[in-house]
Parts: sequence; structure tokens; C-alpha cells
Amino acid sequence: RWKKLRSLLKQGLVELIRLKTSCGYRNRHRRLFFLQIKEPKLRDFFRPEWESRFRTACQAFAPDAIIIEYVRLAWLLEHCAEVIPANCKKIIDTHDVQHLRQDQFHEHGQVHDIDISPNEEARALSFCDAALAIQGKDAEILSRLQPSIEIILAPHPYPVAPQAFSEGETIYFAFFGSSMAPNQDALKRLVTRIWPETRKTLGSNAELL
Repeated sequence: RWKKLRSLLKQGLVELIRLKTSCGYRNRHRRLFFLQIKEPKLRDFFRPEWESRFRTACQAFAPDAIIIEYVRLAWLLEHCAEVIPANCKKIIDTHDVQHLRQDQFHEHGQVHDIDISPNEEARALSFCDAALAIQGKDAEILSRLQPSIEIILAPHPYPVAPQAFSEGETIYFAFFGSSMAPNQDALKRLVTRIWPETRKTLGSNAELL
């Protein structure tokens, strides 16, 4: 218990010094401090059991490619480098530029799922050969952040072709996502603004899951 308390106090002091030295200590920075102190750091994602499983998988399958989800798991590539085949392609699926995503959360007064600086993100990216970006702007930023790796643009939108439906046929729509705040906001917008317009067009034959 005391060890955890000391860790929290040390973490708070480090964040306080960082904010005071980088940009002063006004109301905005106090707010950022109280958001950041609630956010897990990169070190908080270290798990001995994950490392053990990762090592076992690399030794058992000798993969030709490894895709790491989010930079917060890049530590696996560093800690387990000796069991990763030399010719294995190591890729990080970034989903977003995390430090910028954190800034966006903070602008809305929301706690982000990780507290990460640009330097920390650049270091995490350095352990891979390539990184996946979901949009062109992210690709440009990632390229500047870590110029030593390949940036692969892999946008999420998929072209949707018009579909023909039989009269009276029920059309099901589904929304999938984690419970994080942006997904909750998106779902509220869908239910309150988009779905009513959809029902006007399709009537009772449309159902939302």
C-alpha cells in the first residue's frame, strides 16, 4: 500500500514539474494535471504473463510478421527481441497518433486511456519496421515522429455499394465499439440525429442493434 502511495506521489510530482517547466501553471494546466494523473503510463501496460505468452508464441510459430495493436504494447518487441526471427516484419497498428488523441480528449475534459508524450510514442515506434496509419494526416505525422520506419496508409472506410432489398424485408444495422467516450458520443449522435432520418426513409423495416 505504501509503495503504491509513494508511486502516486512521485508520479504527481513529475507531472507537476513537467507542466510548470514546459508551459507555466495556469488553470488549464492544473486541469491537465488532474486528468493526466488518472491516466495509465506506458509502464503500466507491462505484464509478465503477456511477455511469457508472446515469447511462447514466437518460439512455437516463428512468425514471418507480427502486428502489435497500439504503441502501448510495443514494449513486447523490445523485451522479447531475442525470440523474434531476424527476418520477421514487425508492424504496429497505431489506430491513432496517441499523443494527439490524448490532446483531443483533454480539450473536452476527458481522461485518455494512456498518458503519452511525443518522445515516448516515437521511442515505442522505433521498435517496429513499419506502422499502419488510418488516414493521410496521421501518416504524415507518424513519418515525422519516427522517420526511420515505413509508414503504411491503411484507411478504415470501405466503399459501400447500393443494395437491393425486397419489399417488407427487415434491414438490420449494428454499431460495434468499446465503451470509450468518443464511441459513446458517436452512438448518441447516431440514435438522436441519424437514426430518425433513417427510419423516415426505411420505416419500421429498419432495426438498430
